[in-house]
Amino acid sequence: MKRQIFRLLVLIVPVFIQYTSFSQGVIKAESGARIVSQTGSYWVVDNGAFTFTSTNATNPVTMDNLKIEAEASLQLPTTTCLTVNGTLTNDAGTTGLVIKSDATSTGSLKILGNVSGAAIVERYMTPDAWHLISSPTSSQPIINFLNNNTDIATAGNTYPYTFAMKNYNSSGTGWITDYFTSGKAIGDLFGPGKGYLVRTVGPEVTKILQFEGQLNALPIGNNVPVISGWNLVGNPFTSAISINYAAGNASGGTNFIDENSDVLKGSFAAVYLWDETAFPKGYIVVNHSHNSSSPFYAQVGQGFFVKAVAGNLKFTSSMQVHQGGAIFKGTKVPTPQIKLIAESNVGSTSTIIEFIEGTTARLDVGYDAGVFKAEPSFALYTRLVEDNGVDFQLQCLPPTGYDKLVIPIGIDSKAASEIVFSVQAVQLDPNCKVILEDRLTDTFTDLSKGNYKAAVAANTAGTGRFFIHTGDIISGVDDQVLPGKLTAYAVRNVEIRVVGEVGEGAVATLYNGLGQVVLTKKLSAGNLNIIGLQNLSSGVYLLKIDNNGTPQTFKVMVRK
Repeated sequence: MKRQIFRLLVLIVPVFIQYTSFSQGVIKAESGARIVSQTGSYWVVDNGAFTFTSTNATNPVTMDNLKIEAEASLQLPTTTCLTVNGTLTNDAGTTGLVIKSDATSTGSLKILGNVSGAAIVERYMTPDAWHLISSPTSSQPIINFLNNNTDIATAGNTYPYTFAMKNYNSSGTGWITDYFTSGKAIGDLFGPGKGYLVRTVGPEVTKILQFEGQLNALPIGNNVPVISGWNLVGNPFTSAISINYAAGNASGGTNFIDENSDVLKGSFAAVYLWDETAFPKGYIVVNHSHNSSSPFYAQVGQGFFVKAVAGNLKFTSSMQVHQGGAIFKGTKVPTPQIKLIAESNVGSTSTIIEFIEGTTARLDVGYDAGVFKAEPSFALYTRLVEDNGVDFQLQCLPPTGYDKLVIPIGIDSKAASEIVFSVQAVQLDPNCKVILEDRLTDTFTDLSKGNYKAAVAANTAGTGRFFIHTGDIISGVDDQVLPGKLTAYAVRNVEIRVVGEVGEGAVATLYNGLGQVVLTKKLSAGNLNIIGLQNLSSGVYLLKIDNNGTPQTFKVMVRK
């Protein structure tokens, strides 16, 4: 038996149409239906079908309370924004309140008080793609949701079906192997704020998923428990929520990251969203670094990952915002950034370096974001310039002093493979370069001019081989190397670079201002040697290089 998707079809022959206007909006009542105003602007819609029209996010329809009586139905079209400051009561059952969605927008309903009653909430989904979802109607049995939505991919043409929907195991094992099947227990409900993974089928579909059932009761408060580690959660409301920015919210508006700072800590004060359209496909980071350009809103039905300590997530009414955009990601005015990409026969992965005023080379909480290794067999990341021991998916640095930045690059590869490094640069300062250093092969590659290929062994993991230099080290080598001459300079208090040809057995000795030997290092044959430093104090040092009987001495300025 073919699965059928539930559709609300209201066929009405209008006798007359009543329009009732209030607070920037219009309710259209068909077939003689009535809208009744009671004391305290308690609006009651009864005895027919109603549709909201003519509103937008900056001027939403606003009312103190709203009641939908048993014989009525109320529809919120895709462009509708309705705020109920008090209680919403729906006595008409699931079909009494319908929130519509299409490819460009989704109806938005902010409820700031209590909720009593059910609804149908539509959610447009890009076809033939994976999505992270979360239900605004947590009382719906999951098996009913799966059976009612034929846009969810299935395996097999006969009962029992296997659905392309699964859970995430936060205990550290990752995605649960088994997908949901037709045998899912009827008592298994979505739950408020819980996230799931769903794949939609190809383009010959409605592109609409429907959630139906009791709306999540307010306040949701601390009803979303998380354990230490990665948790798949999501927006539990019938409006968007602000992830990282409070402006434009209700009075006293807040955002998800700030409200949950007690469980989203340090290097992981962020949310992680799946982006099917990016190259490479993967998880994007949203945190306070987005405030430098524009805020991010998680849409109705959108799921996302967080890395938390054990506790409870808060989803408060003041996070709600009217932002009805249809797609499951937010627009952002690009900041200057480097997106480093690694590709192999395993797949592709990336890491981002952004340049933002007010950030540092140390950990900037809410800006730098640790890596989510969703595919641990192949991952790319950075370490902070001033390393704190954490692998980062997003590193934010100040937009000056490029000549001093040396950024460690980490690569995890379970399989032996050839990796191709490339870069996507956005609005970079002309003085900022993207030079990839491979210390195993002693090579430097300007990734703005071409890719770099490197062979890695099986079970490669960590940093130490690859580095990004944002200063122009290549032109420095080309310009400074003269036959028989060397030059040397310090990169902060991290390393000293000796540029120029030396032979096997050359030795470098570094003296402080008192003439004491700080370190001695045997150099390698070649035209570039890097001498690592151990957190030297700022000052002028004397570097003596004995190149097989030919001595040269340099003054080197070291700065933190």
